[in-house]
Amino acid sequence: MTKSNSERSNLYAVVMAGGAGLRLWPESRAARPKPFLPLGRDGASLLRATYDRFSGLVAPENRLVVAGRAFEDLTRRELPDAPRCNLLLEPVGRDTALCVAWSSFEIARRDQDAIIITSPSDHAVEPSDRFRDALRRAVELVREDETRIVTLGIAPTVPSSAFGYIERGEPLDAQRDAFLALSFREKPDVETARGYLATGNYLWNAGIFVWRASTILALIRRFEPSLAETLDAFEALAAHDPNWRDSQSFADAFASAKRVSIDRAVLERAPNVVVVQADQFVWNDLGSFDALEQVAVEQPDGSDNLSVGAPLVALNSTGVRARVCTRSCRKLVAVVGLDDLLVVDTPDALLVAKRGDADALKELAALIRKQGYEEFL
Repeated sequence: MTKSNSERSNLYAVVMAGGAGLRLWPESRAARPKPFLPLGRDGASLLRATYDRFSGLVAPENRLVVAGRAFEDLTRRELPDAPRCNLLLEPVGRDTALCVAWSSFEIARRDQDAIIITSPSDHAVEPSDRFRDALRRAVELVREDETRIVTLGIAPTVPSSAFGYIERGEPLDAQRDAFLALSFREKPDVETARGYLATGNYLWNAGIFVWRASTILALIRRFEPSLAETLDAFEALAAHDPNWRDSQSFADAFASAKRVSIDRAVLERAPNVVVVQADQFVWNDLGSFDALEQVAVEQPDGSDNLSVGAPLVALNSTGVRARVCTRSCRKLVAVVGLDDLLVVDTPDALLVAKRGDADALKELAALIRKQGYEEFL
């Protein structure tokens, strides 16, 4: 076996297919959250697009997917070629720290020398080959120093309040665009984000990480003792029951685990974090309808109105964004005298909103639930 094949054999990818996607309601629903929406290239789901993005870098047998147990059928439908043993089904959602802990535990049982790329499943990335090139640089950095955690940072183009930020420090390797990571910042307000951009030292946090399985597990145990107890419970169950992941004991241990993100649990406290600045591809986490504008269609009247799924006619209106998810009939969207409007039409719900307030959609979802219309969520 050649060296390159040998190195590839211990490289794994974990695709996290979680999240409610409330900022994309009514297109995203509890029964079909964002990773399963056909927002990828050529109408592929975001999950399918993410899984395929690792082709040529990570062998199919080394790609794992973590999804909610309720989405088993959806996941298998989107990834019929994925090995069944590589689908990890969470009994309940407990944020990304436990997702990382469990998937890393599973991979470490297979390969103590494993290096893992951990990625969300709901991002748009183009072109994929340059994305893989950035990951190869990150993997090299981990191979050189097994204590490193490497994350991808995206050079910000606007002072966005929708993304977290990474403060980069001194260059570690200029040829690979690698820097020491000084701090991680939660999603800021716009004014704070403008300050970040003015310094030139802040990158968007893409939430894509590379680490050795043994390193991330040791750091989780060090910084989150309660999750260490959860891992100990998994280890005890796995030692005595070949079907332990289907047991009630596993479900109970999972449900009782601490709910915390991997950023808060480890990244913000780890001693040897490196950020690779990835400027060679276009990245978007598609976390709001504003972010989805890149898949909309410009209007023939030359205005800045955009539409996807249906023709749009806008009279005395600018900044209109329309998305029609109804396929049973051809539908025309007509808007008169309204600016900066968002229209999203699905078979059972119609959203009409002012553009630019993604957080309000989360509040709207809570209000829909409070008023007894939870069936529409």
